[in-house]
Amino acid sequence: ATPAGPTASPTGWQPWKVNRNKTPTRYSLAEVDQRTVLHAEADGSASGLYVPLEQRDPGTLRWMWKTRDVIRVADNAVSHREDAPLRIFVAFDGDRSTLSLKDQLMYEMARITTGREMPYATLMYIWGGKRPVGSVLNNPHTDRVRMIIVDSGTRHTNEWRCHERDLRADYRKAFGADPGKILAVGLMTDTDNTKSRAEAWYGDIALD
Repeated sequence: ATPAGPTASPTGWQPWKVNRNKTPTRYSLAEVDQRTVLHAEADGSASGLYVPLEQRDPGTLRWMWKTRDVIRVADNAVSHREDAPLRIFVAFDGDRSTLSLKDQLMYEMARITTGREMPYATLMYIWGGKRPVGSVLNNPHTDRVRMIIVDSGTRHTNEWRCHERDLRADYRKAFGADPGKILAVGLMTDTDNTKSRAEAWYGDIALD
C-alpha cells in the first residue's frame, strides 16, 4: 500500500542483515504490471526485510513473485553456493532449552554477528537453481533452517508465479514436528556466495 519510489520501502518492514560484513541487497518499491511491488537487486550481496508479528497460529501463506535471473551455479545445500534470487521465510517460536549445545552456540554466535536473536526455527521457500521443485533442504550452516524449493531453474523466469502453502503441513514435513507460534515473515534476495547478480520482484504477501 506504500506509494512506489526509488527510496520507498514497505511500511512496517525492517531491514535484516545476514552479517554486518555483507554488502546489502537493494530494495525499493516500484510500479510493475500495474501494481506496486518490491524490487530487489543483488550484486554479490545479501540482506533481507522482515515484519515482526504478534505470536499467531500457523495458517496459509500466499504470495507472488518474479525473477529475471536464475543463479545456475547455486546449490542451497552447499554453503559456498547457497544463494537464491527469491526467498520468503517464516520464523517460528519454540522451546530453546531443547536445542543441542551446537545449536545453542550457533545461536549465540548469530546474535553477536547480526545483533539479533535467531528464532527457534525458520521455514524458507526459495527459487532454486537446479534442484527439483518440492525438495526439502537443510541449511548448510544450521538445521534450524529448512528450505523448500517451490520454483526452480529458468522455465518460469520473467513470469509472475503465485503460491499458496499450508504452513503447518510444510513445517511438519520439514522438521518432523508440530510448529510453534509465528514470530515474523520476511524475504531475501542474495548472491553473496556465488558472487553473481540477480534482479527480482515480490508482490503481495498474505498470511491467513
